[in-house]
Amino acid sequence: MGVAQIMPELARRLGAAEDEVWQGDRAVLLAAREVGRLSASFGGRLGPVAAAYNAGDAVVTSWLAAGGDGLSDPLFAAMIPYRETAGYVRGVREGVELARHLDARPESRVPSPE
Repeated sequence: MGVAQIMPELARRLGAAEDEVWQGDRAVLLAAREVGRLSASFGGRLGPVAAAYNAGDAVVTSWLAAGGDGLSDPLFAAMIPYRETAGYVRGVREGVELARHLDARPESRVPSPE
């Protein structure tokens, strides 16, 4: 639901009211808090973090235990049995790669105030 696709159960766990998921700035902060928690749980690995944000951390933990733990993120995404989650993980990875590419371009640098 809402801007960052925060489900009602997650909103409650984060201590937010359901209407907060529709408030852009608040939803992004809630999502960032959840991604931070997931990142700590999954050692900062992008694939499992993105998959857990989409499908839930319990199911991702089971996928890792079933052989996904030592896989690279692209291989991990390929073994995800949920089509939507596998696509979500690929999309997140592509977005991160694009952001890194754009950030490396000199014209993308914002001059620091001096």
